[in-house]
Parts: sequence; C-alpha cells; structure tokens
Amino acid sequence: MLSKLKKYLSYVYPIVEKKTRGEHHSLLEVSWANGVLTLNTQNANYSFGSLHKIFLEAFTYFKFQPQPNDSVLILGFGAGSVFQILRKNYKFKGKITGIEFDQKVIDLGREYFYIPEATTNFELIHSEVISYLKKELKTFNIIIIDLFIDLEVPMQFFEKPFLELLKNKIPTNGQVFFNLVDASQNQTALTNARKIINEIGMQSNLFCIKIYDTTNYVLKISF
Repeated sequence: MLSKLKKYLSYVYPIVEKKTRGEHHSLLEVSWANGVLTLNTQNANYSFGSLHKIFLEAFTYFKFQPQPNDSVLILGFGAGSVFQILRKNYKFKGKITGIEFDQKVIDLGREYFYIPEATTNFELIHSEVISYLKKELKTFNIIIIDLFIDLEVPMQFFEKPFLELLKNKIPTNGQVFFNLVDASQNQTALTNARKIINEIGMQSNLFCIKIYDTTNYVLKISF
C-alpha cells in the first residue's frame, strides 16, 4: 500500500527511498519519479528512467531482434534496466551475463529492483570491465555497453585496446550497442572512436535521442 502511494505521489514530486555511497560513485539514490522506481547518481539516471527510454528507442531504431540462441553481455549492468527490456519487451529467454563494477549498485538492484539470483540463463558478475574481457574466452552475439560514471564515459572505453577487445568478443554477425551522452569530452572521443572502429575492420551507426535537455547517442558497432 505504501509503495502504491509513493508511486502516485511521484507524479507530483520525486520521492527518495534511499541515498547511499557506492564503491565508485559518491551518490547513489533510489527514488520514485513519474510512477517509476529509478536508480540515479548525482547528475544521471542509471536505471529505469531516461536510460530505459533510450535503449527502448534505440533498439526500435536499429530493428533489434535477439534470437533465441543468442548470448548477451551487458557491460555496466546497473540495476537491470536493459535486462528487463530484454526479458519483458523482447521475451528473450537466452543467456544474459551482466558485469557491474560497483557492488553497492548490485546490492541496490537486488534489494529494490528484483534482480534474480544466478540461473543457467543469467549471471551477474562483480568485476571491472576490461579485466573481465581479457579473461573471458567466450564470444557473445550481443554486447550492450552502459559504462558511465555520472555523466561521463571513462576515456579508456573509447580507445583502441578496448575496441579491439570488443571485436574479439563478437562473432561475424555480432552486434554492440554503446550508450553515450553528448558531453564535450564524450563527443570528441566518439569521433575518434568511430575512426578506430573503421580502422580495425568494423562499422558503426549512430542513433540520437534528446531527453529533457540532454542529447544521448547509442552507437551500434558490427562487422
């Protein structure tokens, strides 16, 4: 009953459920906004708010359709927003592996957003992304990237070593979806990253969406 009341009141003003610090974030906030429970940092939505809309719109734009036998890797799992899109909107029942480097985000995801325990078709790993990719021998048909620290994607994820790691983790028909915000640092890095992608034998397409006053991009990378 209390959750329903908070949900309805959140259409009038946001209602905070919990504020805490993360391993890598100075602020993590679980709050109700417009009838939806969300996870946010100081300046950005991490799960189930604008991020959810961005990926829904981008997948539609790219005519995304996962196949039953596909394997999916989510780099920057957050509280499971993309996981829920795959399971609920696309009815995808295949294997999903999530990587999240902030244990507190994982804890909040399990407490408030119903992230399931490990099964044969789901695994959530607490790890730094690059070290995970270097150790992992499997390839994935679909890789979805959401590696923000607040509003910025760290520069290492735009550079050649990381992009080559991605290339080695997808088969010829694989797809990568990379979420970005139009911040000045990210914009310059995005231009350089697309040049590198072309140099290493892959191609990229860009989807753009404006939510509130922020422009987001989703970069699709494929062979």
